[in-house]
Amino acid sequence: MSDSTLALVADPAAHVRRLEHAELQEWRSFLTRFGLGAYAIKKQTHLYRHFRERWPDLGVWAAEPLQVRLGRVRGQDKRSTQTDAVSYHARAYLKYLALTGRAAYDWDFVLAGDTAGMIDYGDALGLPFNRAWLARQRRDGIAYGWCGDSVKGALIFAYSRLILHSGDADVDRYGVDDLAELRHQTVALNAQLTALSTRGSGNPATRLHAALGRLSAVQGFWFCQGKTDVPHVRPFRRVEPVDEWVAPPLIAAVLQRYCTQRSNMTAPQGVKARRRELRLFVDWLCERHPAIDTFADVGRSDVEAYLKHLRTAPRPKHGRPVGVASRRQIISYLRQFFGDTSEWEYEHVPGRQLIGRADSPRASTHIPRFIPEQELAAVMQAIRELHDPHQRAALLAVRWSGARRDEIRRLELDCLDAYPDGTPRLRIPAGKTKAERMVPIAAEAADAITQVQARRTVDQDLGMTDRVTERQVRYLFLDRGRLRSASYLYDEPLLQVCQTIGLVSASGRGTAITAHRFRHTVGTQLANKHARIRTIMAILGHSNATMAMVYSAISDEELVKDYDSALKPGALLAGPAADLIRNKELSTQQIDWLKSNYLKSELELGACLKLPEEGPCECDLFLTCAKFFTTAEHAPRIRRRWHREQDLINDALERGWQREVERHEALARRCVDLLTELGQTLDGDIDDDLSPLC
Repeated sequence: MSDSTLALVADPAAHVRRLEHAELQEWRSFLTRFGLGAYAIKKQTHLYRHFRERWPDLGVWAAEPLQVRLGRVRGQDKRSTQTDAVSYHARAYLKYLALTGRAAYDWDFVLAGDTAGMIDYGDALGLPFNRAWLARQRRDGIAYGWCGDSVKGALIFAYSRLILHSGDADVDRYGVDDLAELRHQTVALNAQLTALSTRGSGNPATRLHAALGRLSAVQGFWFCQGKTDVPHVRPFRRVEPVDEWVAPPLIAAVLQRYCTQRSNMTAPQGVKARRRELRLFVDWLCERHPAIDTFADVGRSDVEAYLKHLRTAPRPKHGRPVGVASRRQIISYLRQFFGDTSEWEYEHVPGRQLIGRADSPRASTHIPRFIPEQELAAVMQAIRELHDPHQRAALLAVRWSGARRDEIRRLELDCLDAYPDGTPRLRIPAGKTKAERMVPIAAEAADAITQVQARRTVDQDLGMTDRVTERQVRYLFLDRGRLRSASYLYDEPLLQVCQTIGLVSASGRGTAITAHRFRHTVGTQLANKHARIRTIMAILGHSNATMAMVYSAISDEELVKDYDSALKPGALLAGPAADLIRNKELSTQQIDWLKSNYLKSELELGACLKLPEEGPCECDLFLTCAKFFTTAEHAPRIRRRWHREQDLINDALERGWQREVERHEALARRCVDLLTELGQTLDGDIDDDLSPLC
């Protein structure tokens, strides 16, 4: 509990800014305007006199213990077992004093006390806090997409308590700071006041859950009204305690300084991950080497031992060792730590890099997982039938733009326009590469986005600060003051879509289609249509050509053509290895090698089935090698080689080199034999380009 809260509990009167009684005639006049009958007015007058006789000075009443001021606490009967009956029956009068500006109560009395009927009191008094104002707010809330009763309940909950604390019924004076203070006090005093309050749940967690939910709704509603630029606050976001460094002081000081400095250049999640891995490294270090009390004593052998430990050590979260990808990331964090602390000239550190790039395990290279055409058609039809406009627009935008999930989620309200020829154009916000881009988009995606834009026209929000660009942005996918989550926009509807069309993951528990696979699909389709590498980069937002070239490799038609010419049933082959292919006598190892390395095996006149472990080939292997084969595609080159051998034969005759004449004649005969096996003759096209066909 904070110091201010402790002072509040110890001396409630210190937080009361003004306290004064109302005259009896004024109180009776209000009761008449409120619509009470003669008997009720007489009863309230009697209660008023009892309260004023007991506490002629309200300051004295404010100094009483909270149980006395409340009059009745949880567990006590309304009629027979009050802590103080006089104070309990003065509840209506005390609320009247606050509404008329005569009293402002401390937070513990406000949060534990009774606020029922205050909106009706405001009506009778002609204050801004009245039923007509509440009806207008409810209509606005419905227009913004809220449930009208939820808005009404949240506003009464918050404004009643703010008015009791401040003694001011002007509803326009309250803002985010007041709401934040109410939220803070609600959390700080919840456990203490739950046992005293007679209203609401007696369970502290349930009571806090309800209170924070209402306050969060008020902030979201204010955001939609444009009353604040502070977005909707998730009421129950888990606040994880900061890890304490259980380490020698010099090590803990370095770690704390490093994480603080890193937070200025790295996203919070990145700092959190680094902090976690550094803590695990230090825990291991202190357990294995308790004599080490500074990072300066850590050497290469210690790092090597920890990297070996990572391969088999169970993780605290799931009890299993990390995989290769996670291990690479952990090693990267440690490598950055030693490199940064050395470059930033920290004291009590090694002052040199202890981890190299070679320490990271080699990662597997994966190709993009595009969605096959037959599945894509069914998925798109199911997406078009989604009822939620946000989900439908987000998935159509991902499908036709190829943008990343977070980029589409953070689209701005004015993200859509058109090229001069009328083609819809989408402005993708800065994301992973920190650069905006404009991409063409299909008409159906543009229509879906336009529908969401139309729904947002009633909102008057001022926007919220974008986490990447750090500027004020009015988001497209905003609902009741909250930016729609990736789970809502992508995961939930794709699960529904996949269940509808029967596409589930191999485990049967998840979806076979993810939002990111639409990105891979766009890249693959662009490559299939022979789009330039630069075009693929521009649309997908790649900062270098490496990733874009992966899509081109997937769609390499020359590779397919060469593969089919050699392995497709009915292909015309020649050479010693041709029979192995025709008779399907190749080993599994040879087939796998040929599938993945066909271009690498290609030679001047054909290809070789020789495996790497069989050693290098000799020159002119097409003459004698049992693993050589060729196809009709190489016939022009074989003719070119025959003519070349004829020139060499003539040259050898002129020089008198009989052995060379015999060798080149043998090569020429081999060329004729290969052409004959391929059903070709020497009369035909000659290829002047002797470079490999890769």
